[in-house]
Amino acid sequence: MLCIYPDRPTWLARRAGRMTGTRVAAALGFHPYQTPLQTYHDFRGELGLGPRQPEVEVTPRMRRGLHLQSGIGAWYAEETGREVMPAPPWALAVHAEHGELAASLDLYQWEQPPVRGRGLLEIKSTSHWSASRWADEAPLEATCQLYWQMACMGAESGAWGTVAGDVGGELVYHDVERDEEMIALLVQGGLQFLDAAKRGEPPAATAADLGLLHRLAGDKGPTIMLPAESVELHAQIEAVSRGVAERLRRPYADFEPGVRKQASVPDGAASVGLAGTAPGL
Repeated sequence: MLCIYPDRPTWLARRAGRMTGTRVAAALGFHPYQTPLQTYHDFRGELGLGPRQPEVEVTPRMRRGLHLQSGIGAWYAEETGREVMPAPPWALAVHAEHGELAASLDLYQWEQPPVRGRGLLEIKSTSHWSASRWADEAPLEATCQLYWQMACMGAESGAWGTVAGDVGGELVYHDVERDEEMIALLVQGGLQFLDAAKRGEPPAATAADLGLLHRLAGDKGPTIMLPAESVELHAQIEAVSRGVAERLRRPYADFEPGVRKQASVPDGAASVGLAGTAPGL
């Protein structure tokens, strides 16, 4: 179901409490720049964003992407011979069975004569530092996002069109066909993450979350080592993550050593407890 809202504030408010395509990869541990724990606190509005504070500042990079979107879409249409049409502004594709799952769309695309039916086209303009990640296939977080959008929109196919490089970059595009098993895994993982977030059960942290945990602790106390049994991984969500990686034939690295604020630590003894080993400690 496609829901169209009158303006950006309304769209952000309706989007805030839902699992979206940009969140799901991070929630399942596949995003290179955001951990599941950061996504959890962001979703709960504990980092200044999320459902409690849905307004998000439009940064210069975001404005750049919006302005380049139509041009890259036209370039993609010329390169592939496919027809391209922009999705309605301030729209959300809401999952037919699970209303708490939704996706924002960039463009529609289809072929003449029809081969696969109407599909989705996502646009990305990235810096030359990230160009290599898009050379042979879309990065894992982008692939997950496109499958998520297919799930919410009911589309049969999708593609990423990317211009890599700040100046003089070439167009790179990757087709992605609908995969029911992959979509089922992502929906399962997204629902499990939402359920845990609503119950106030955070995912296991990684060594990358140490700064976040000290920030949430509100002090500069020490970090101490904990026995491994003091950390409880979200086993079901981790199993979904492994299934997604196996389905895409990508390597899945175990979560880095789990971290929990004051997990099995006497009150006042430490701000952050770390299970396992971590460089620099």
